Amino acid sequence: MHHFERPVSIGTLADIGISISRQSALTPLEGEQLSQLKARLALTNRLPAFVGNAQPGGVGFRGVSTSTWRTISCATERRFIHEGQLRSYLIDYLLDEIKDPRTSRLEECDCYRAITATGRADYMMTLGGQWVPVEAKLNIQAERDLPGQLARYLQIDFFIPTRGQRRGERVPTSRADQCLVIDQFGLYVARDGAFVHCALDRPLLTRAELARLSGAEVRSRLIPLLH
Repeated sequence: MHHFERPVSIGTLADIGISISRQSALTPLEGEQLSQLKARLALTNRLPAFVGNAQPGGVGFRGVSTSTWRTISCATERRFIHEGQLRSYLIDYLLDEIKDPRTSRLEECDCYRAITATGRADYMMTLGGQWVPVEAKLNIQAERDLPGQLARYLQIDFFIPTRGQRRGERVPTSRADQCLVIDQFGLYVARDGAFVHCALDRPLLTRAELARLSGAEVRSRLIPLLH
């Protein structure tokens, strides 16, 4: 981390096409944005070497598909810069492989206990015949109250997807007390807010392990922990 004595203003950032993200702690700099920002900073500051020598990254997610997501999205050199990237290029593919056959992966699901809305789960899917909420995070170690967030999706009576073909449908559940959490480091199982066979800094299955395991193998690891 480096503190610039004379930082650039928000207006200057806007002039070179940089908009501060309000949904994430990170604001990615792409291509020419990085070069222009370095030039503006250098006008009134001495750049540290790690900034002066920095170049835009060239490792992306081009070519990700159902047959390539493991080799591309699970590669150790890949870095996700926001949750949307993680969901599109890794989590969607993973969940489609491990959910129960011939069932739907539902997204952005409003959860309810009785008639009270408790929160919106990123995903709902059936695993071993039971609805399981899935929470997506860029990095769970950066969350202030992850157990509190997960509690919104547990012990619910029904949920309503807000996206996809089943949008608006009321789907009853069995008041499950467990869920999956996935971040850029791997996959975790939580029950009643506590991790099961994993920890904040120790995924149940790392991204490297997800690259080696088939969907059936991941299912066989998860189902005993969820029932």
